[in-house]
Amino acid sequence: MKRKGNGPSEYMDLESFAFDKENKEIVINDRVLKQFQFYSFPDLEYVRTKRKNQYLNTFEILDENHWLVISDEDNEQMEYAGVEIWDESQNLKSKLDFMNNSILSIDLSYSNTLTSCKDHFLYANPGEKTTIYKIDSQNQIPTYSIDFGKNKIPEHVFANTKELQEANYIFTELPHKVFWVQNVIESDDYLSF
Repeated sequence: MKRKGNGPSEYMDLESFAFDKENKEIVINDRVLKQFQFYSFPDLEYVRTKRKNQYLNTFEILDENHWLVISDEDNEQMEYAGVEIWDESQNLKSKLDFMNNSILSIDLSYSNTLTSCKDHFLYANPGEKTTIYKIDSQNQIPTYSIDFGKNKIPEHVFANTKELQEANYIFTELPHKVFWVQNVIESDDYLSF
């Protein structure tokens, strides 16, 4: 897959990737070119390109007909697209508005806040308390809530942040370091991050 460039079958920035089990393909998100590149698995031969004029932080393929997407694309109201479910053609099916979709929460949703576990995915939605959702194509269930106590991100940071520059300024003004969950691993006996 060493095909860096902006020509056919090439990518500029491998921001995130997902494995499509049904089609046996690896799908990469090229954030710079706003497109998906599909490669066969296991031989990693180029299959196709699908343009999507939207910036994505990360995504996962839930099943043949559903993608979970976290997007920091601005709309006309200067709000991020947020957490969405797409169909197999990468068209919007639904927005998951019950999650924290603030500008800061979505910006902190790096690719490692979404992880695969057994028959579902876990999304660590940053907030004053990080809520970890168990997600499959039919359900989005808040399963864990992590409170970092004095090191949590204060609620006012999310509530008062309308622009990302403002959020970065607020972070520098906080009297202590703040934490949120990334790289969630779940087993029958434990949860680690």
